[in-house]
Amino acid sequence: YLKAKPRGGGAGGGSGLSGGLGGGPSPGDVVFRFLCGNSRTGSIIGKGGVSITHMREESCARIKVEHLVPGAEERVIVVSAPDTPDTDLSPSQNAAVRVYSRMMEMATSGGKDNEGANLNDAAAAARTVRLLVPSSQVGCLLGKGGCIINQMRDESGAQIRVMPKEQIPACAMEGDELVAISGEAGAVRLAFDN
Repeated sequence: YLKAKPRGGGAGGGSGLSGGLGGGPSPGDVVFRFLCGNSRTGSIIGKGGVSITHMREESCARIKVEHLVPGAEERVIVVSAPDTPDTDLSPSQNAAVRVYSRMMEMATSGGKDNEGANLNDAAAAARTVRLLVPSSQVGCLLGKGGCIINQMRDESGAQIRVMPKEQIPACAMEGDELVAISGEAGAVRLAFDN
């Protein structure tokens, strides 16, 4: 996970759902920035904001859906909360698992999401989550000689890769890297615990 640093501007913005636990990260927060297909974002938010509100309340973390970036096929979902080093699962990790689980539900439901997009062909993608990570933090993820990322792979059973720069989506901020975590649902969830 990442610690938020004070920053200015950047792509995105608010979702109109930024009151209470929907605001953006504060300095020192643990932050996850998920990518979610535009057609599936409505299911994360839920009718009248019910799903996102429930995830916020259950995890005690801020969850914010960034504005749609023109030309982007995905939106960024920002999960953040203060670091809690004395707990096994931080509020940010808890919320990240909940967002990932919701994305899994949408993709494996065999039906359609709130915007009518067919989800049957997305089952394979459900086991892959893509995160935006600041370039300055990628070294922390990799570790010297890849020792940290290899340990995370070994402990979780998930495949964790830093993707090529040409795969970084239009909704990313300047200086972002794209990290893909894939595998069985339980392995991907375990990767968030590491």
